[in-house]
Parts: sequence; C-alpha cells; structure tokens
Amino acid sequence: MKGPTLIGIVVLALTLTACTENLDPCARVSQIPRSECGALVEFYEATDGGNWKDRRGWVEGSRPCEWHGVECDGGHVSSISLNYNELRGTLPISLSELPHLRTLSLYFNHLGGDIPSEYGQLENLEVLILHNNELEGRIPDEFANLGSLKKLDLDSNNIGGEIPPGLGNLPEIGRTAAAWK
Repeated sequence: MKGPTLIGIVVLALTLTACTENLDPCARVSQIPRSECGALVEFYEATDGGNWKDRRGWVEGSRPCEWHGVECDGGHVSSISLNYNELRGTLPISLSELPHLRTLSLYFNHLGGDIPSEYGQLENLEVLILHNNELEGRIPDEFANLGSLKKLDLDSNNIGGEIPPGLGNLPEIGRTAAAWK
C-alpha cells in the first residue's frame, strides 16, 4: 500500500483551508482585528441576521467595514447603525469586545432581553440609541462608567427600575439632565 503523495497532501490542505474559511467568515479579514470581526459575526447570529431587511456584505465579504451599517476608523469598528432593519433576538455580550465603538444605533427593531452590563466597558461609546425595541430589565449600573457618552435613548422599551445615579455624573448626560429640571 502506497502512502500519500505530496500532491495529495497539498490538495487536502487546500480543501481543509477552504472549509475552514467557509466556517469562519473572519478567516480572511485583515482590515480590523479578528476579535472585532468575531464580535460582529456573533451579533449577526444573535439578532437573526439571515432575516434582516438589509444584510449586504454581512458574513459573506471579507471587508467588515463595508458591511451594511458598519463603519470603521483607524482599523477598528467605530459605528454600528442598523435602524429599522428587522433585528430580532437579544443583544450579545460580544459587542463589548469593540473597544473603539463610538455609536451603537439599533432603534425600531425587535430586540428583547436585558441590555448587557458589559456594555459599560465601552469607554469610547458616545451614542447609544436602542429605542422602540422590546428590551427588558433595567439600565445597567455599569453605564456610569461610560465617560464619553453624549446621547442615551432607551425610550419605548420595557425597561424599569431606578435610573443609575452615576448616569447623572457623566459630563454630557449630566448637562442634559440639568437642562430638564
């Protein structure tokens, strides 16, 4: 019995590489860190991405900065805006792995569950708009850590409980709250 030939081994290696790339949409991504691509893919899967109204480029193309609703700056994801896009499911914790995210805007969708407290780690987040979804629970206390936050809109959800006192201490949010008094 003859052992494998060099050509056979090369063909097998190429086949396995192609299969891996089909299973991992981030295998060929180079414009952002692979971890950020992975966070986007997990977000897509958690929010029923296959049934979004507009999912151009998502998990098919190797250029996440060109996926519908995604913007990048300096080789990192800086904005996700998928309003009125038929997102369903829950917000995944993985979005907290986007350290350069400045805008997360997902209004008028069908997102449910709690807002992950891990989003309080997004120190560059300036805009968080999640109104008109089906979110529940309370505003995470960890949001008091969002020192760059300028706009927070959680209206028209099923969020209850007390507003975390630390939110009023955020420079931009505190200024807006003082103007309401």
